Amino acid sequence: MKVGKKIFRSALLVLAFCMAGAGLPGGFASPLTAAAVEQSKENAGMIEVFKVDWSQADDPFAPLPSGWVISEGHRSHFSIVTGALGESGQSLRIENVAGEARILRLPLAIDPKQITGTYYVEFEAGIDQTGAGWAIFLLVGNVLDFRVRGSSTGDGGWHEACLMDPSNQPKKVFEFPSGRFVRIKFALDADRKRITNIWVDDSPVPGFAGMDWKNNTIASNVQIIGTTPSDVEIYVRHLIITRPVEPETGSGAMETAASDAPFSFPPIPITRAFSEVKLTLQQPELILEKIDEPLFFSREQLSALPQLVRTNPLVAGVWEGLRTKVLRALMQGAFPGGKQPYIYDLIGGLPDFALVYLLTRDAATGKFLRAAVLDAIARPMEFWIHAELRRFDPTMPVGGLETAHLTSGLSMVLAWAPDLFTEEELASIRHALRMKGLEPCLRWLERNTTRNNWTAVMGSGAYIAGKVLRDSQAMALAESKLGEYLELVEADGSYSEQIGYFNYGIRSLIPGLLAMGLERTTPLLKQSGLKDSLTWMVYYFAFVAGEGDGKYQPGRLNFGDDDYTTNPDYIVTYLLSAVLQDGLGIWLTERYHGSGTAAADADWLLLAVLGACQDQVPAAVSPEERRLPLKRAFDNGVGVIRSSWEENGVVLGLRSGGAGRTQYSHDRPDRNALVLFAGGEYLLVAPGRASYRSPLRSSWDLKTSSHNTITFNQADQSKTPVANIIKTYTDDRVEYLVSEAAPSYVNNPEKVRRHVLFVKDPGYFVVWDEIAARSAEIVDLHWHMNNGDGQGRLVQQAAGQWVFTRPRAGLQIYSFSTTPTESYVGQGIMHKGYSYYPGDPNEGNWGSSIKLRISTKEPVAAVSFYTVLRPQPAKDQGGGAGFTVTFSGTDAGERDKLSISIPDKNDPGRVKRTDGFLFSESGLRLTIKDQEGTTLYHVEL
Repeated sequence: MKVGKKIFRSALLVLAFCMAGAGLPGGFASPLTAAAVEQSKENAGMIEVFKVDWSQADDPFAPLPSGWVISEGHRSHFSIVTGALGESGQSLRIENVAGEARILRLPLAIDPKQITGTYYVEFEAGIDQTGAGWAIFLLVGNVLDFRVRGSSTGDGGWHEACLMDPSNQPKKVFEFPSGRFVRIKFALDADRKRITNIWVDDSPVPGFAGMDWKNNTIASNVQIIGTTPSDVEIYVRHLIITRPVEPETGSGAMETAASDAPFSFPPIPITRAFSEVKLTLQQPELILEKIDEPLFFSREQLSALPQLVRTNPLVAGVWEGLRTKVLRALMQGAFPGGKQPYIYDLIGGLPDFALVYLLTRDAATGKFLRAAVLDAIARPMEFWIHAELRRFDPTMPVGGLETAHLTSGLSMVLAWAPDLFTEEELASIRHALRMKGLEPCLRWLERNTTRNNWTAVMGSGAYIAGKVLRDSQAMALAESKLGEYLELVEADGSYSEQIGYFNYGIRSLIPGLLAMGLERTTPLLKQSGLKDSLTWMVYYFAFVAGEGDGKYQPGRLNFGDDDYTTNPDYIVTYLLSAVLQDGLGIWLTERYHGSGTAAADADWLLLAVLGACQDQVPAAVSPEERRLPLKRAFDNGVGVIRSSWEENGVVLGLRSGGAGRTQYSHDRPDRNALVLFAGGEYLLVAPGRASYRSPLRSSWDLKTSSHNTITFNQADQSKTPVANIIKTYTDDRVEYLVSEAAPSYVNNPEKVRRHVLFVKDPGYFVVWDEIAARSAEIVDLHWHMNNGDGQGRLVQQAAGQWVFTRPRAGLQIYSFSTTPTESYVGQGIMHKGYSYYPGDPNEGNWGSSIKLRISTKEPVAAVSFYTVLRPQPAKDQGGGAGFTVTFSGTDAGERDKLSISIPDKNDPGRVKRTDGFLFSESGLRLTIKDQEGTTLYHVEL
């Protein structure tokens, strides 16, 4: 196999990582060191864990001299040469020294305790001539044994590249010629201990189906080695170890990528000279006069929009918010933003300015818009692709999210403000729109195989550009892809990505729907799962305490790549409410945004939605009016239990389910995890998300032990976890959910079943974790509590009993098990919100959550954990007098008993009733008796 006689770059390396080791108190994994974070450079979607490049070096030890050691050989055996093997540029030469090995050891710039996920090792090297014996010897610690040996076939000096299998036998992978530089890249799955892929000069090696590592240990450095015996010299240009910013279950194609260098484009400089701007609405005939394509409106709808602003308070508020935003930008001489890469300011600002200019024909707005557009079309393709984050191939650019948004924004300017430009400028804009925007977006749509919200973004951008450029083929492709995206919504309206990604996807879909015309797209929406999405959305939201001002802000269930804060997306709720005539979305918006809408948040798209829907927005309808139940188990796998629809009510989420229709986009190995809101506080928390390029993502966010669920030996669940809600029950006294997550675990347990029972009065949860493994293991139960503002306190009151307090509400925790356990309290991480860059203020640090881990003292094959969670308002925190929980262990019938005494509200010293639980193989039984022993309630679940 000569790999099409491709050039092969080979070298000898030892890459060693240490997988085991102690962590922080309580057994938590330690964070990356500051040095590791400093040396982990974000490179267009990849984190560089290690890099050494001799192409620009004057000295072989110049690129990264600190800590380098020559363990065998001599310094003179390593030198820098120019023009090796007949190619331009410099490389490190490893001399041919008969009978002597040459080994250069380099420190690995990452905490070895945090090696998880997939790593990519790429190196570029060559051999100077045909030779017998071993030429290059590559080790990845003690686990991968990769060898290159001479060939005596007489066919031009071809060399074999071999992997040593676990039995220490060589397995030829491919062949390569001497006398040339070749690039090799390995994908190393540190979790599975497996080499999953090999590329030679960017092409996959034919027939390579993966190979397990030779051993299970990994050392702690990188080595460049020239072995002996050998009669060749070796040249190495670079060695890079990277890891993706997204996990393999991440947001899909093109989001994790590798460009050779980051790009940082400055914003456009615009002089502030707009002090007399008024932004007055024009008469309808003047609005329509200079445009051929209304784009998101019919001509009648656009003509009616000024009157709608005058007569409809909601539309008037949105217009005033949009007008104020543009005025402020004109005064400042810049698009709103400025704390992120400029492309985000541009794609956020172009549509606002375009719509305001359409409705006002204001000269200052036009001047600003013209300058921004002419600047944007002149920027290189790297800017349009956003190569700082996305993969960029200059020979065949493929668009990303930013490309699609910029494409649609520029299309709006072309449709709504053509009078700002000369004919020559319009031709240049159309050319740039097609070549830098539409064509890259179409390439993504043609190549895409992922199932996530990217499809909505890319499809809308391509459809809008196709409509403006009158490209029917582009419109047809984009329309078909948008139809495919609608199919990703589950039948009951839920969505398998997190709700923030649902909102982003649907919000991005809406411009495409408007461009197609609501008369065409409304029937499609009513036939899709979106017809029930408003019902799903209302279950996800709660209130949490605001920061500093004492006010409430929205909180929402989040189990993956999302944030626990942020309002419902009012554009999504208004569009769905208007199209479906469902006032539930209006209630949701008014509950969290206030009556009408938040004018300060208003933007062009909400005005476009209201303009297209005219007066079709229905009145608000509450969940109570709809008689929605307080417990739901959705098709996306999330179960929700609510105490009520009141602002300070209890909201618990249980993460079950598998891939869903979006597969594992933005997912986590977190099945059977819980999160809990109560009394205006976020109490039991999920990690949220660090920057996708941050080391914290892999070292904390993606760990199963960072979620409120079960682990075996603190190991992660599968990367494709599967769980199922197998039972639900509801009546006037209780709500009940049961999720089985055994298929999520790599050790193949028989049962990992979580029962969640909510007793409505006085409002507490009993969580029963039934565990049955196939061999004895340490079983861990993890809980994480909110300390993002430093105001969380966890105090142990007795064995198996803790109180967690926050300013507005707290949580009593009682923990029991069928086998002896040990408990550990330590620091965890909870992120506030999305972070573009690692180290962003939204990223949590150690201690932003409090972690409680309860582990069996010895390996066990079976165990049950029983946890009582009692949320309390602030006035009752630390008290709980009369509320007592006792566990009597196993009786003669092999059944576990739990008893809870409920005090009288008016006399805490008096027992009002006793709730008795009996747990067995057949299920859970609850009996409630009054103080006289009379049975008040009985249920078998």
